[in-house]
Amino acid sequence: MVKQYETVFIATPVLSEEQMKETVKKYTGACASSPILSARRPPASTI
Repeated sequence: MVKQYETVFIATPVLSEEQMKETVKKYTGACASSPILSARRPPASTI
């Protein structure tokens, strides 16, 4: 059985909605490009 983990990151509340979307895209992209994480990555959720 593969263990599933959840990642939470905290962003500053002064970001605009567009900046928040860019930040989420940046971090999900980093996780997706990781050879360790991409093999076990569940489907991405959307905000």
